Amino acid sequence: ANKESLEQVLENFSSSSHDADILCFEHGMKHPLVPFLGRAFRGREGARQYFELITNLLSYENMKFGEYFVDVDNLAVCVRGEATFTWLSTGKSWDEVFTYRLRFDAEEGRVKRYE
Repeated sequence: ANKESLEQVLENFSSSSHDADILCFEHGMKHPLVPFLGRAFRGREGARQYFELITNLLSYENMKFGEYFVDVDNLAVCVRGEATFTWLSTGKSWDEVFTYRLRFDAEEGRVKRYE
């Protein structure tokens, strides 16, 4: 995956959807040391906060995507990815396999839900 600027990433989010419809959510149990897990980031400003938080806490290398599923009825795509992540404050790294689920708005075809 390309490491785009925050502004370039946010350009992929809907501007036609009602702002409250935009959601970034990383599934997992809430934990004070991992403040992006289990927390809903709503609206374009919420998306900005989510990606700023991730950028301040983690780095990644060798991110690649493979298997995917397209749900035409719900304007959604699920994709399996893998990468090596590093927690910046400790320097500890781990390999992770993950799934992204993206839902798109019908007007622009841009992301409105990022999970």
